[in-house]
Amino acid sequence: MITTWMRDSLADILRTNRHADCKFIIETAEGSKVFLCHKLIFSCASEVFDRMLYGNYNESSSGEVKLNDVEPKVFEKFREYVYGYDDERLEVYDFDTLVKLAEFGNKYLVESIKEDCVRHLLYRKEMFDTDELLRLFQCAHTLNYSLLIDHVSRDLKNHAKRVLNHSAIYQFSTDVQTRDNGGDSVPAAFSTQHSADELAGEDNASDYPMTMTPQSRQ
Repeated sequence: MITTWMRDSLADILRTNRHADCKFIIETAEGSKVFLCHKLIFSCASEVFDRMLYGNYNESSSGEVKLNDVEPKVFEKFREYVYGYDDERLEVYDFDTLVKLAEFGNKYLVESIKEDCVRHLLYRKEMFDTDELLRLFQCAHTLNYSLLIDHVSRDLKNHAKRVLNHSAIYQFSTDVQTRDNGGDSVPAAFSTQHSADELAGEDNASDYPMTMTPQSRQ
C-alpha cells in the first residue's frame, strides 16, 4: 500500500518532470508526442519496460522508447497511474479509456492496471449498451480473462437475439473463439458451454511485445 505522502511525492515528480531520465515517444499518424519519464518508475511497473530500459537494448542506452500501439491520451493516463497506483483516478474515466488501459497494461505486463480497470468495468457493466458489451467481450478475450468472459457472456446471452442482429458482432477479431453451429460460426458467448480454456480459468500472461531492438553485443 502506497502511503499518501509517497503518492503525493510521486505526483510531484510526475508534474514537474524533476530528474526525468528517459522519454516515451508515442507515434501516431498525425505525429508524435513526447512524455518525460523516470526509468525506475517504469522498471518497477513492468518487466517489459525493465528489460527495455535496463537491458541490452537500444532503449537502454538512448533513454528513448518509441511506441505506436497506444494513443497519447491513453498513455498519459497510464503514466499517471504508475506514478502512485491510485485506482480512484479510474472512476472518472469513460468506458473506452478503461478498455484501452486494460489492454495496454495486459500487453506490457502491468497486471495492477489491468485488474483495476476490469474491476471498474465489471462494476459498471449493468449500464453498458450493446455496443459496449460487445467491445467488452472482445476485450475479455484479448486479456484472456475468464472471469470477465463469463460475466459478459451471461449478459450477452440474455440479449442474444438483439446481439446477433448487431453489426458489431461481425467485427470481432480472431481472439474471440467461435463454435461451428450447422455451418454458421457463432461467438463463444452464445454457445451452450465455454471452451476448455475458459473453464480452466487461467489468465495467461501475454508474450513480450516486439518493440525492443537488441544492440550488437561486443
